[in-house]
Formats: sequence, structure tokens, C-alpha cells
Amino acid sequence: MNLFVNAAAKEPGYLYAMIWDDNYAETLEKVHMLGCTRYGFPGYMKDKEAFVADTEQHVKDGLVVKADTLEELAEKLNLPADKLKEAVANNNQAVIDHQDKEFGKEAYRITPIKKKPYYGCILGGRILCTFDGLRINTKMEVLDENHDPIPGLYAAGNDAGGFFWGSYNDRVPGLAASYAHVWLGNLLLD
Repeated sequence: MNLFVNAAAKEPGYLYAMIWDDNYAETLEKVHMLGCTRYGFPGYMKDKEAFVADTEQHVKDGLVVKADTLEELAEKLNLPADKLKEAVANNNQAVIDHQDKEFGKEAYRITPIKKKPYYGCILGGRILCTFDGLRINTKMEVLDENHDPIPGLYAAGNDAGGFFWGSYNDRVPGLAASYAHVWLGNLLLD
């Protein structure tokens, strides 16, 4: 997730389109997901049926659009139809080639977009956390521009210290939580 959100941050309006086909529930069972997006996440994606129901609710709510053709999908998403068709063709070729030359996605995560109806939504993202973080000392006190502690101001987790140097790591679930926990433990021990 972090890679396309970071890429979206470089686009006008910080937006990107997510497109998928009617095989999405079967695909979910095959693609290994981690963190809060993983299949079987308690109370959310507990099974394939829950995933389909969730998607259909988003269609009813207008957050996701559904179409019988790519041209119709492009129109509903306000995208140029020729560019959408080209992107889908590139994706489908990457499936055949077992290699994503455009984005570097792992081969097992590249899935074809062939079976109608087609689904899509426009998403946006700019920042998940401060990658550089607030500068802190070993007591978790936030430091000012002179590197002096600001009385009563503390920071932990993603917002502290520059733990994530360039991109939030979504391949290690709990990493940020463990970072915050360790720092909190250090504070309590002091």
C-alpha cells in the first residue's frame, strides 16, 4: 500500500485509480496480504463472502463504481478511456510475462483484469506518518530547533525520531506499534 500512496503523493491532487475485475474475491484468497489489509483480519475481511458484501456496500454508497465495459468504467471514474484500456492491457501483459516492469510488483500479486463487471474507485493519499519524525531524545522529549527538550512535549511511534527513512514499511505488521511500545517502555523505566 505504501508504494502507491507515495506515488500518488506526486500526482496532481494526490489521486490514483484502483481497478479490478469480478474475480476479486478469488484473487483475495491467492494474494498474500499483511497488516490491516490481510484476508481474515478479525472483524473485517473474515472470509470471501464478507469481502464481497463490503465491496457491494461501497458500490451502493457510491465509493466504488461498477461497469460492464472498461469504457463505461472510465466514464464513471472520469478517466480517459484509451489510457485506462492501455493500463489494463499493460497489467494483463505483466500477468503473462510474470513480471511487472512498470511498478515492480511481485509476480504473484499481478492479477488479470478480464472478467466483467469491472470495478474501480479513485483514491488519494499523501501521508501516513511523518517519515522523518519529530526529533526526540532518549526520554522521548521532543526537541526544538536548538536540540533542547520542549517541556511537557513527548512523541512516540511513527511521529518520533525518523524511524521510517523514506516509506512506511507495510511488510512488517506491528512494526510501528512495537516501536512505540519499546519507546514507551523506555520512558516508563526512566
